[in-house]
Amino acid sequence: MLATVQHNKYTCECIVEDMSVGGCKVNNTDGQLAIGQSVVISIPEQNMSLNGMVMWVRGKAAGLCFNLSI
Repeated sequence: MLATVQHNKYTCECIVEDMSVGGCKVNNTDGQLAIGQSVVISIPEQNMSLNGMVMWVRGKAAGLCFNLSI
């Protein structure tokens, strides 16, 4: 799935993989994300936009944890 990840003024197009209720893996982030950054991920195909945090980074891949309130 194609998505856009935003952090402050930084925006990148990426591919969402391994999506679950609590988070997802994104690829092709160009290596600009860092652990602990707050992000907004927009997934047009699913008509959703979620707030999250970068939990891990490996090269151009990153793991995001969604900020979900109960």
